[in-house]
Amino acid sequence: MSHAPLTTRYRPQLFADLVGQETVCSILSRAAAEDRLAPAYLFSGTRGVGKTTLARVFAKALNCRKAPTAEPCNVCDQCRKIAQGSHVDVLEIDGASNRGIEDARRLREHIGYAPLEARRKVFIIDEAHMLTRESFNALLKTLEEPPPGVTFILATTEAHKFPVTIVSRCQHFIFQRLSETQIGAHLITILEREHVCYEQAAVHLLARRAAGSVRDALSLMGQTLALGDATLNEQSTRQVLGLAGREFFGTLLDAVASGDCALVSTLVRGLQDQGVDIGFFLRELGTLWRNLFLLRQAGPAILPVLELPEEEGRELLAKAKSFSLAHVHAAWQMVLDAQRRVILSLEPASALELLLLNLALLPRLVPVEQVPPPQNSTLSKAPSPDPDGTPKSALHSKSPQADAPEASPVSRQSTGTAPDANVPLGWGEFLEFCAQRHTQPAFLALPLPILRQIEGRFEGTMLHLVCTTASQYQQVNQDAALTALHTLLREYGGSELALLPPAVINKSKAVLKKEFSSHPLLQSLMEQFDAKIAACTSLDAPARINPATKENNI
Repeated sequence: MSHAPLTTRYRPQLFADLVGQETVCSILSRAAAEDRLAPAYLFSGTRGVGKTTLARVFAKALNCRKAPTAEPCNVCDQCRKIAQGSHVDVLEIDGASNRGIEDARRLREHIGYAPLEARRKVFIIDEAHMLTRESFNALLKTLEEPPPGVTFILATTEAHKFPVTIVSRCQHFIFQRLSETQIGAHLITILEREHVCYEQAAVHLLARRAAGSVRDALSLMGQTLALGDATLNEQSTRQVLGLAGREFFGTLLDAVASGDCALVSTLVRGLQDQGVDIGFFLRELGTLWRNLFLLRQAGPAILPVLELPEEEGRELLAKAKSFSLAHVHAAWQMVLDAQRRVILSLEPASALELLLLNLALLPRLVPVEQVPPPQNSTLSKAPSPDPDGTPKSALHSKSPQADAPEASPVSRQSTGTAPDANVPLGWGEFLEFCAQRHTQPAFLALPLPILRQIEGRFEGTMLHLVCTTASQYQQVNQDAALTALHTLLREYGGSELALLPPAVINKSKAVLKKEFSSHPLLQSLMEQFDAKIAACTSLDAPARINPATKENNI
């Protein structure tokens, strides 16, 4: 058995051998067979998906003794020299170490000479995005009109860094990331050729860890097989790669379901002691919550879609019943949002521990909709009189519970009905009425959390909303939000809605710019970034909305 790395021994030598890039291979194979070539080609895609490999196969097809041909023979001296990297007319250039203007000029000089041994000269520039702007400019004319018998192939993982003038002169092929299923099937083929026994779970783990890269998958598998075990098993794979096991995730789910913070902290310390890859752990954790969500939503019918081992699928289905659907959905969202933040943290382990503790305590947290509005707002200190002259808070109307507790609208919120017509309308009660209805499809656009931050008051049947920030005003002053709001207002017994912007909106641009320029925080930011305030734009004037006509009267 050869001792060369798996990535070298099983590097594709034909178009048909390349995994996952069938469309690109088909186009290039046909171009080689018909000898209809473009001046330059641009191969872009993530690492380890076959860009440089396909460039070599294409170079062999162009220079094979049987050319023009759809596949190289891999037997003639031309194919063997290209495969060994020793062909004088097929040059592989590292763009990272040959990126200067002088390197580009030497390349242009070399292009002018006719091929010595092959049919065509082929220049393969790897990591081409590392070339400098001057180098790109020096290659522009050459790429557009190269001498006869010359083909350029540029390979890159960051095509967005290429000048548009370069991309327009190339045929651009985007290489796709391989799916876990494709990588897994490829690994199994190699394991069978190597006569190595394997566990399906270990192959699945390697395919997931590779993140779409065949080269990474083969490197990781070679690293695992270096242990010398006769079988590729899941336990040794996790041990070598520093990954948490299935038993760990099962214990973690039990701790989160029971809210056992002490056990969660113990598990995090165990991860640290094992040297587990936190980045991949978070990816697996996100996938775990995604699977739990689908199982909680669809039940056993979704198991074939998840492509889990049968035993693992049954265990996960049983654990899904320990969580509410809302808990699973929120946990999945929190893990996805926290991945980058945890990895970039100065204390990744502490950030991970905080995330897992939050997941465990999630059911005890109070939903935003149940948080009462602030009682000490500045506008609440400036009461406005009722029509009868009685002072009333700008935030809350006089509570109807004080005068008529038996007819309180709050007592009717569980049924979703409007208050009695004889009871004064109240802002707090109206918010509770909206909370009962906002989950219905017709009211999904209602920004209920924003409404709880706004100062509101009823004057008779007219509702006044006083925004304290421009952001509040912008979010409420949307067509969909206003439609939902005045529909609920009519059902509640109101008649008109007046949406009042914050005072800053009514100020001129010059006044706003002067005020912001003197703000200590903005002054600090301007000094730090050497910036200045270019302009300040105010919002539109306040709107007075008539629910009956849905018209805005400025």
